[in-house]
Amino acid sequence: LYFKNKGYDVVIADLKEDPTELKKKLESVDVILVGGGDANWLLDWAKKSKLDTYLKDILAKGVVYTGSSAGSMLVNPDIGFTWWEPGKPDDRVGLGVIDFMFQPLHGGNDVSKAKEFTERKKHLQSLVDYPWKIYLVMDGQAIKVDGNKIEHIGEGIKESI
Repeated sequence: LYFKNKGYDVVIADLKEDPTELKKKLESVDVILVGGGDANWLLDWAKKSKLDTYLKDILAKGVVYTGSSAGSMLVNPDIGFTWWEPGKPDDRVGLGVIDFMFQPLHGGNDVSKAKEFTERKKHLQSLVDYPWKIYLVMDGQAIKVDGNKIEHIGEGIKESI
């Protein structure tokens, strides 16, 4: 409603709708905005809707992808950074649109979790191939990707591990 009130044409797309219709809708827009929620649920439906088979192609045509919280994590190569352990049956493989990790830090601009996340990354690297740089993104920050250029934008400390 916010964007509609600002004069933008808004197309509502639901991952649960027919995958062919969803693809047509997403191919017709300039911006794809994916909200937050449960990253596992979102990833499951993104794969059921076949979004993983064509999202990169749509973005390569100039469509902008933006997301908040789980919506931003969906494009990661892996969504299980904070919870996954070998042997868990859960699918943690993200859509892999980007070749780094985006980790929202909920609740402000406190980078104290950087040490905890550094230890978590070391733990995962000791168990599996976990090669990705992880950007810790605080409230009011974003990661802007334009081609091969990655920019950590917004106020506050820019932290990556």
